[in-house]
Parts: sequence; C-alpha cells; structure tokens
Amino acid sequence: MDRRRLLWPLAGWLSAGAACFWVIGDTDAGWHLALGRSISQHGLVHENALAWTARDFPWYDTSWLWDWTTYALTARFGLFGLQLATFAVFGVVICALAWACGRAAFIVPAGAFLLLGRLTVRPHVATWAGFALVLALCLAGEGRGPFFRALCVPVIALAGNLHSGAPFAAGLLGLFCAEEFWRARRASELVIAALGIAALCANPGGLFDLRSLFFHLGVQQVVVIEEYLPPSVREEPIFYLLVPVALVLAWRTRRERPAYLAALVLFAALGLKAWRMVYEFEILALPAVAASLLLLRGRAQLLAALAVTVACAADHRADRLLRHRYGAEWNAKVLPVRAAAFARERGIEGRLFNAYDQGGYWEWAGFEAFVDGRVQCFPRQFFADFYRVSHSPQQFEAWLRSLDVEWAAPLRTSPWLSGRDLLDGPAWALVYWDDVNELFLRRDVARFAGLIADLEFRFFRPHGPVVGAVEKLSPQELPQLLREVDRFERTTPGDPYALLVRCAALTRMSNGDAARICDQAAAHAPAPLVSKARSLKPD
Repeated sequence: MDRRRLLWPLAGWLSAGAACFWVIGDTDAGWHLALGRSISQHGLVHENALAWTARDFPWYDTSWLWDWTTYALTARFGLFGLQLATFAVFGVVICALAWACGRAAFIVPAGAFLLLGRLTVRPHVATWAGFALVLALCLAGEGRGPFFRALCVPVIALAGNLHSGAPFAAGLLGLFCAEEFWRARRASELVIAALGIAALCANPGGLFDLRSLFFHLGVQQVVVIEEYLPPSVREEPIFYLLVPVALVLAWRTRRERPAYLAALVLFAALGLKAWRMVYEFEILALPAVAASLLLLRGRAQLLAALAVTVACAADHRADRLLRHRYGAEWNAKVLPVRAAAFARERGIEGRLFNAYDQGGYWEWAGFEAFVDGRVQCFPRQFFADFYRVSHSPQQFEAWLRSLDVEWAAPLRTSPWLSGRDLLDGPAWALVYWDDVNELFLRRDVARFAGLIADLEFRFFRPHGPVVGAVEKLSPQELPQLLREVDRFERTTPGDPYALLVRCAALTRMSNGDAARICDQAAAHAPAPLVSKARSLKPD
C-alpha cells in the first residue's frame, strides 16, 4: 500500500478512536470485567455466577477471552488497560476497512465516524474486527484461489472466543465461498465454508455462540432492549440513505460480485430489524461507496470523500469528541460509583436489589447483584415478574420480600426496571442518596439497626414537597435537616434541590448566610420556589 494512503486510516483510527478513552459509562463493561476476574481466579464460568437471584443458572460466557484479557490488563494498568485494548481492536477494524477499500482508503475516516455511535469498551468491537477482516480477505480473494478465504477460518475461530457476533463473519464467508464454488466448481470452497461454521465451535462453549444468536432473535419477548429495536430515521439517517445507495451500487456489479450483493441485502435486512446490526451493514457497505468514488477524478474525488466524511461525522455527533470528558475512570453520573463506595465503606452486604442497567457495575465493585444485562443468565419468568411488579409500590415491595431482599439501590434517573419511586414505605430506611441512586436498608434486618440509627435521612429526602416540608419542621429539627443536606452535598455538590432546602432552612433560622445561599439557589432552582423559600417567617 502507498504510504500516503496509510494516513487516511490512521486519521480515522486516531480521531474516532479517541472515544475509547472517554470516562466509562457503559452499563455492561462492569460485568465483563467481573467475569474476567472470576475466570482469572476460578476458571471458565458455566453458570450465572455473579447475580445471587440466579447464581447457578446454566450459562456460558461467549466473550470469555475478551473478558479475561481485558481484566488482566485492567488489573495491571487500571481502566486505561481496558480502554487501550478497545482502541487497539478498533485499529484492526480500521486497517481491515482500509484493505477492503483499496485505492479508495480516503473514505475510511467516514467509516470510522459511522462506528462512533456504538464505539464503547465492550467486546462487540471484536466482532467488528472479525467481520471487517473476513470482508477484506474475501474481497481480496475474489476470482483467485481459496487461500484468502481459508485465512478467514482462524479469524472466525478467534472472534468466536471474543464475542458471540462471530456467526456474522462465518455467514459472510459462506456467501463468498458459494460464489467461488459456483464459478470454479472447486470442492475446497465448500470445505472452507464448512470449516468457517465449524470454527464457531472452536471454543469451550461449543455451539453456544449459535444458541446465543438465536436467543437474541427473540430477546424482546423477554426484555425490551433498545439496541434490538429497529433504528429510526431520526437516529440513523445515514444508514437509511446508505441502504439504497449501496444496494444500487452493488446491483451494478451483481454478475462479478453476487455474494457481495447478497451480503448487503442480508445485513440491510438485519440492520432494519435491530439497531445494533446497523454497524455491520455500514462496514459491509463502505467498499461499495469507495469503489464509486474511484470513478471520480482529482479534486472531485477528494471533495466527495470529504463531504461523505463530514456527513458521517455529523450523523454520529463527532463533536462529542471535543466536548466529552476523558479519563480512565467510571462515570459517576451514570453508574452507582458513589453508592457502591458508600456501601463498601459502611460494610453493607447481603441480598441487594439493583436496577437492571447498573448490575454490571455492582458486580465489578464486588457485590452480588440482583440483575445485570446478561438476559440469558436468568429464567424468563424472572423478567416477567420484574415487569409485572414495577408498576405498583405494594407489589414491588411484596416481590422483594418474597425474594428476601435486604437492601436496595434504586436508580433515580430512569423508571425502566429500576425500582424508581417504588421503595419509600415504612419498611425501608433511606440511608444514602445522590443524583443517581438511593440506598435503602430493610428495617427488620437486625444487623442494619445501628446504620439506620446513625444514617437515616429523616428530613432531607428525594420525595415529596420541598419548601413546604421545611416549613412544617420544628425549630429543633432544622439543624438535623442541615446536617443531612451537608452529608448529601459531600457526594452531590451544587445540587439545586439541596441549595433550595438550605435556603429555606437558613431563612427560618435567621442565619446570616441565608441571603447568599438563596442567591445561589436562584441561579439553578425554579424562581417561584426560591421566592417561597425567601418568604418563610423566621422562628
């Protein structure tokens, strides 16, 4: 390859790949690392292992090699090791795309930005790498001997140990082998196709990759997961534009490349069915767009590539690369980082309830979770019950009681399978809360009695009226209210609700800081509530 052409994939890798180093807010990254830790300490996992509600439920970790490797890197280098591993694998994706696009490698930055929408520290990036490598090998081997297609077999075998998406690469290889068999009538092509399927079983779980794939075809009947829903035009405009363009371009070369056309049709259909499959289609479509740009000459070629790149960057909001926070740490605004630290410091343990989206982090933090994102790890009835009781506080509390849940960490930012607004009854004591989580202890669990006595939030709580609640307190209760606000602000500084409550309490106490605090509250809280707080009568 011309050295100048290497600059294009390098630019795409470095620019879009910077997202690998964002502060980590991915909801599944935690359980992947927790599984890697378990594999490192106890060997390969063949059951749930991490969630106490289904600890022994049969299951196999289809991404065991990714989990084990990234845990080892994280244990050595911190979360930077996980981010660096993702960045390196993303580099393989970009290099494979550059190979597949050949002389039109200038289009690769556009492809890199197309992947930005789902570029995160999870093993599906390894599926992209295996898929892109198989695509590049198959395109390079068209009309030639079986060598390049044979090289796909070890790629698929490796990818099958990194993520359950390897069957997509095996299917792509099968289409190209069928094309070559139709042309040359070589039995070796059928053998290679069969080996590609067999390579999916070259892992400790045997056929579990395929079982996992078929399970996820109907996963929406168990849990509604956004990435398995059809993408909207508003969310993926480039995808909906690319589908007809790529199919028309591939149709023009249908006699020379029937397998490529068939693959585009198949993965376009998958992309229309599930948002997560949009990205495999875009990887597949990029060489077709690249070939069309080669028909242009000189500046027109580069201008067209630039226009496509800008469109792809805008589609996936590449401006986030400049505005996002970077760092080898967990995002405490999304994950229960502060709540888990509090529970660890206070020695809280036992049967935990957590939100579906946060189980992975709780598991990485060293707790046995109630639920996590591994839907296959739980009996189907578990999620049916979870949905059923999530609409009624009484049913929800009764369900937790039937499971003997001892403490709970609902998520405040989402109502979906999160326990939000479902645990504020007399049986539960609120001992911690921030802008992401609340933490409740069950009052009848004897070992929690001391913690409840010392830490319960009795006056400053996330539910009910704000200023009105302060107005009803006795003068003797106001200092305790302010102590609770102080404790809350240690983990959630600058919270508008806390400023408003402090404004109201200090006004009632005729404190000299009241005017200053009320001014701060006025900059963040609703004006009518601030006015009401200022108007409270001093005691």
